[in-house]
Formats: sequence, structure tokens, C-alpha cells
Amino acid sequence: MKKLIFIVFLINVFYFSGKNVFCQNQSDIRINEVLVFNDSSIVDEHNKRGPWIELFNTAYNKVNIGECYISNDRNNPKKFKIIKGAANCYIESQGYLLFWADGDTSKGVNHLNFTLQDGDFLAFYDADENLIDSITLQNQQSNVSFGYVTDGIGEKGILKQATPNGTNSPEEKITSSQMFLKLDPWGIGMAIIAMSVVFTALMFLYLIFRQIGLKFKSDRAKNALIKEGKLEEASKIQDEADGNVYAAIGLALHMYTSELHDFEEAVLTINKVSRSYSPWSSKIYGLRQNPDRK
Repeated sequence: MKKLIFIVFLINVFYFSGKNVFCQNQSDIRINEVLVFNDSSIVDEHNKRGPWIELFNTAYNKVNIGECYISNDRNNPKKFKIIKGAANCYIESQGYLLFWADGDTSKGVNHLNFTLQDGDFLAFYDADENLIDSITLQNQQSNVSFGYVTDGIGEKGILKQATPNGTNSPEEKITSSQMFLKLDPWGIGMAIIAMSVVFTALMFLYLIFRQIGLKFKSDRAKNALIKEGKLEEASKIQDEADGNVYAAIGLALHMYTSELHDFEEAVLTINKVSRSYSPWSSKIYGLRQNPDRK
């Protein structure tokens, strides 16, 4: 009975821990951009225009949003459920996923069962109906989208241009190398850094080889004094570590290498081998039998 209770406990622990990890991944999803009045923006797979919602994955791993919810009703978080295992339930790392709010789910899995209007509340919920991100659509304009100024983080507002399935800040980003080039156009700072790294490495090598040279020099001087019979002077030249230290190091290495191997007990198991009986090999048939005497 105790074993059964322990197994049930482990199953619950793994289930809820896995569920929490799963929800933590879903918590990285953001309602990145929304376009309510689509008059000249992109069209869907049926060549129709309609309101669209862009989700963005802020994580650096693929996220499964199966069984999550999208809703425009505060009192009904489960208004639209994303089908688990469908083609639209995975968002790649730093990727985007577009949903059409046209109120016609027969057009495909990316089409919601509601539409959008100016002033609507729009929210994304995880599989446990926890609110992950929400947005209030106010003062919407034709072909002007609303969302995060920088993908998934910071402030929300009117965007300069609609960028479905693309970054909300399409301006060219300055890389670290370009920024360093701007700060150091002549390369003087780079030269100083490079020379400092090389000089530090050379100093480190110099100190190492200097200590090795001093060690060999002291050993040579000590051996020369011993050959000349000057034992007292030779004893004054001491190594950095005496014999006890080397003995301790050797013992530690020996114990370490010994513990790398498993110790097995010498247990012999003897099993009786059963042999099939055959009358042709029996010795009793090769012996002479005495006649019965009555």
C-alpha cells in the first residue's frame, strides 16, 4: 500500500512540474500587433482582408500554444481555443504567428470565431486560463496597427507602419561592432586593448617559465654541493615543497585512481546441470547379470 501511494505521489509531482514548465513557456507569448481596420493591408489565404492579431514568442525556444485561448470578452476567457496538435500551435523562437479575427472558423485554424472593433479588449490566456497578455484597442485607424513599439517588451502604442509576421521596429539596428567603430573610428582603442591582452599573456608566460627556471637552478646547485660533500650548505637549499607534501599528493592520487574501479565480491554460483538419460550409454547394460536362483 505504501509503495502504491509513493508511485501516485511521484506521478503527481512529474505531472504538475511538467505542466508548470509548459505554462512558463506559454507565458512568453505576447499580443505583439493588432490591426482592426484592414482596408489595404495583407490578405488571408482566401484573398480576403480582415482584422488580424499577431502573436510573438519572446523566448529563445519553440513554444507550444496548443489549448491556449484568445478572447475579446473579459467574462469569457475561453472564447477561442487553439487546437492542440494543429499546424498553428507552435511559434518558433523569436517568431510570429498571425490570426484572422473575421468570425469564420471554417476558413482554417488561424481564423477566430469573433471580430474586432474599436475599443475592444483583447487577451491571450494559457491552457489554465491564466491571463498572459492583454491589450485595449482605442482610437483605431484604418490600416494603422497598434501594439508593442519594440517586439514583446516596453510600451504599447500606434505603430509607424503595419508589419504582420515581422518586427515592429524595422529600422536598421546598430550592432555592437558598428557602435564600437563609431566610438573608435581610428582603431586606437582596439589597438590598446589588443596590445594589453598580448602583454598580459606574455607576462603570465614569463612568470611561469621563470619559476621553472629557478626550480631547475636550485636543484642543480643543490646536487653540485652534495657532490662536493657540502651537505650542510646543500640542506639550506630547500625546495618549495618538502617530501611530506609530495607523499601526500601521491597518496591522494593513488586513492583517487583506486576509487575509479568498482570492488566486486568473489561469489561463485554453482548450478546443477541436468543431463538427459539415455539407455544406450548406461553401464548396467554392459555388465553380465547372474541368473536368478530359486
